[in-house]
Amino acid sequence: MNERIEEYRGTEYRVRSLSGASASGSGGPYRCPGCDQLVPGRSPHIVAWRDDDAEATDRRHWHTVCWANRATRGPTTRR
Repeated sequence: MNERIEEYRGTEYRVRSLSGASASGSGGPYRCPGCDQLVPGRSPHIVAWRDDDAEATDRRHWHTVCWANRATRGPTTRR
């Protein structure tokens, strides 16, 4: 499994890279918090959640590039 710990703004996040090929079941789509656009569940992307969230109940699916640039990315559309 491709899982690692990354720090962002003083908080540790568990980060998993998904290839999309192994997605099963519903498989998204998900809304990326970095750009507010859809992430197709069967495409390569990142899933991240706070390390202290043992059940990963607040996990979010990000485009890989949005996660990599999360310090400077933000949605332009406000819902």
